[in-house]
Amino acid sequence: MDDKTTGGAAVHVKPPADRLYGRIKGKKLRPRQEWLMAEFLPRLDPVVHSAWNANAPVSREQADAFDRDLPYRIDTPRGPITAIPFTTEVNDFPLVIRYGNEPEAFVRALASILEGWPEIGSPPACLDLTAHAHVFGRPAGAMAFKAAIKRAQQARVRFADGALVDP
Repeated sequence: MDDKTTGGAAVHVKPPADRLYGRIKGKKLRPRQEWLMAEFLPRLDPVVHSAWNANAPVSREQADAFDRDLPYRIDTPRGPITAIPFTTEVNDFPLVIRYGNEPEAFVRALASILEGWPEIGSPPACLDLTAHAHVFGRPAGAMAFKAAIKRAQQARVRFADGALVDP
């Protein structure tokens, strides 16, 4: 990370992911790897090696795609993998830790999306309900997550698993 000083305060500026990856790994990204950009580069590493390195184990999916609303196929030298969109609208970490909301904000965020979806024509899309053990691993968080699942079930959404997204 680059340090910049502004008015006496140090500010950390995150360089573009391709430059940061190049600094860490000493190589440039290949075309069509831009979708792999994740905020936490260690999560990126296994997928890059799996898809483009003949000696690595094969991964069939990657859940950090930010450029589309539906899963899509990426052809790699090792075979196809599925890029799965990752959304952060219903995610305990930013809602509770970053923004300081109570766990019920998780349920309200989901309810708002589900209730408003018909207003935008109900397009198909993936929506993650993301809960982290270190955030929602307490009773209030667990109750909020359970309430969100119940709310999604009442809305008759389709829950995906690996079998639905394999290429």
